[in-house]
Amino acid sequence: MATSYRPTALERAYASHLLQTYFQTPHSDDNDIEIDNTPLRIPGRQAVPFLTTSGVERTLLRLFWSVVDPEAVGTLVVRNQFQVLLLLVAMAQAHFLPPLTATATTTAGEIMNLFIIIIRSNININSKRTNMQCMPPR
Repeated sequence: MATSYRPTALERAYASHLLQTYFQTPHSDDNDIEIDNTPLRIPGRQAVPFLTTSGVERTLLRLFWSVVDPEAVGTLVVRNQFQVLLLLVAMAQAHFLPPLTATATTTAGEIMNLFIIIIRSNININSKRTNMQCMPPR
């Protein structure tokens, strides 16, 4: 069963604002759902300083990156990847994710468990959506 994350208009606007402010991407029409698949180019090296200001531990941020970049390209290439990354960071900030195991490496099983948690909790996330906005860097 494949379930895809569809950000709300507010989440799309927020992601667009962050993309424009921190990554100098062109402005987009935030009300257009199709814009989520428009090309984008955010290399991992450019995203690291932005993501580390979230207060989420680096191990978890690496896991999130591997979730949104499963082919290990090292670059976010569509807006939806960035939007999902923001959702995962917001979930971590709100303590909605289980702790990682003590091992230094993340297994495919942990990544799949994270996907299952996201899919199953999607209904709960929607009801608490106003509290799920990723904190901007300070």
